[in-house]
Amino acid sequence: EADKVSKGRQVRGERIPQSKLSVDDVVKIRAIYRGGLSQRSIASRFRVSQRAVSKILTGKTWAHVGVV
Repeated sequence: EADKVSKGRQVRGERIPQSKLSVDDVVKIRAIYRGGLSQRSIASRFRVSQRAVSKILTGKTWAHVGVV
């Protein structure tokens, strides 16, 4: 695991075939949340779970995209 990360072979974000979100979506999710919309509303808008939105906002997923 650490080897592929250190050598840039880690597949993440949009490069994961099952990914429902793009980098642009993640940036928008963070901006919309700062604007005051609830995680549940954001999740509904992007057709993902509230848990997925929470993980994006806490940096547990998509941490490689911008500042968390």
